[in-house]
Amino acid sequence: MIQPSTETAATTGTGATTKGLFWEDPILDGSVHLLREHRTEMAVWLALEVLQGDLGVADDRELLNRLSICQERLEERLRVKIAARQERGQAIGGAEPVTAEPGDQP
Repeated sequence: MIQPSTETAATTGTGATTKGLFWEDPILDGSVHLLREHRTEMAVWLALEVLQGDLGVADDRELLNRLSICQERLEERLRVKIAARQERGQAIGGAEPVTAEPGDQP
């Protein structure tokens, strides 16, 4: 069972301190950290997901295929970046600051 954390955690970029918002589940916690570290990529991924669900896009198979391909490429690029960090022994949990590298944009 996932239990809410009672620890106070500052959310990067919001300037707010929240309590009981983060869960004591390592998978969920890791996902939250990855979302924060790769905020731009995640926003693009979500936009592609929303566009694919649009009824107008569903009628255009070519556009739907291109959106799917873009999303798959983005997912693969993120997998490669995360694997490279793991190989270098860097934590995935967001302990260290992350800077943009050349080619990070989709």
